[in-house]
Parts: sequence; C-alpha cells; structure tokens
Amino acid sequence: MGAGGSTEEATELERQRRSGDMTKAGVWRVSHFHRLVMFYKKEWTHEVSGRVHHNRKFQRLAWNLEKLDLRDNVLKYFANPSAKRLKALREIDLSQNRFKRFPKDAFAPPNIEIVRICENKIRNVRLPPPSLLTTLVELHLDNNRIMELPDAFIDFESLEVLSLSSNGFVDMPDVVLELDTLKQLLMEQNAMWSASLSAAPPAPVLCPAPD
Repeated sequence: MGAGGSTEEATELERQRRSGDMTKAGVWRVSHFHRLVMFYKKEWTHEVSGRVHHNRKFQRLAWNLEKLDLRDNVLKYFANPSAKRLKALREIDLSQNRFKRFPKDAFAPPNIEIVRICENKIRNVRLPPPSLLTTLVELHLDNNRIMELPDAFIDFESLEVLSLSSNGFVDMPDVVLELDTLKQLLMEQNAMWSASLSAAPPAPVLCPAPD
C-alpha cells in the first residue's frame, strides 16, 4: 500500500477510535501506528542532529564558543574528543545532571577557566593529567557526594576559587592547604568535625657551621 493509502487508513482508524466504534484489533493497529511514528521521528531527529554536528559552519561556531551551559539535563557521561579544539571556551557548566563519574573532558579545552559540576552524584574526583589543570581559576563541585580530594589537586596552578559545599567531608582536605593561589574555599553544609587550617611549617634553613 502506498503512502496515501496508509494515511487514509490511519485517519479512518483515528475516527473510529474517537467515535468508540473500534474493535480491539483496531485499537492495537492505532497504537502500533503511533509507535512507528514516534520511532521514525526519533530516527529523523538523530539523523538531522548528525548532519548538524558534521556541518562545517556549525563546527566553526563551536570553535568560537566562550561559554557552554548544559545545566538541568540528564547527562551521565561527557566524553567529547573534540573538547580540546574549543580554544575560545572559558566556562563550562554541567550542573544538575546525573553524573556519577567525574567528567574529565570538561577540563580538555586548552583555555578553560571555570568549571561547574554541581548537583550531581559524584563520589570520587579523578582529575585529568596535570597538563589540563594549569589554566583553571574556579572549580565548583557543590551538592555532590564527595568525601575526599585526591593529591592531584596540587597540580592546579591557577586555582583561586574552590567550592565544595553540601558534600560529605568530615575533615578539611589537606591538599587544599597546599594550593598557594587559592583565595576562596567554600565548604558550608558538610559533616565536618574539625577544620584545621595549619599547614606543615616550612623546613628550617640551616646555616653552615663556621670554620
């Protein structure tokens, strides 16, 4: 049957459904027809999205992005090999998603300065290689399930703001005391029992004994 016949049949089935004259077989056929429509609509959307992604004009636009806001979605992964090409990107926001694993590619843009990964389900912070941590100025990890920080935090060379509010810390992370550039540390609404801010004193300089 051609496309015209299928359309006429669907219209007649829809009329019967609304009038209450439809048999169980007819109800199944209408339901099946709607499922097919939704399937092809989804496939068409994916096809068009793919075309846009590979469109050169779109890629040129992406390379000029300065801020990428992906808040309030249902993202579980952010594995983007092209992120390192986003040389103009300064800020990325992945808050209010469903991340359980730390999205390392958020640090891939070579000039990234601000990363926000708040209100997710992250427990372990696994940072990317040190070469990707040199430009970051602000890191916001509020409202997750983080209880400790890795020693690799010492590799942040320019970090000024670190926000860890509403997590599961019970002690002050020792590594933050090693961040010489840090200006703001936000840790309200945790489960902290102690908050020692005393870093290890510098080693004394010994003068040579006189001859």
